[in-house]
Amino acid sequence: VCAREVGDHLSVEIKMSRRDGEVNAPIDTRVDVKSGQTVILNASGPLAKSKGKVMKRQTYLVLTPTLAK
Repeated sequence: VCAREVGDHLSVEIKMSRRDGEVNAPIDTRVDVKSGQTVILNASGPLAKSKGKVMKRQTYLVLTPTLAK
């Protein structure tokens, strides 16, 4: 997670990878938030397969950035 101040808000960039069996699922996103605002991002990635069945795991990232002065 990388955040930088842009005017009256923060530009937050999230780069992560989630492993589903043998596959790495990259998740890259950017969101603009104001200081103290909470953002909930769905970081679940693509559907995973297990023995012919499609499974969906829910993974969330909760951010509450605060500008330090």
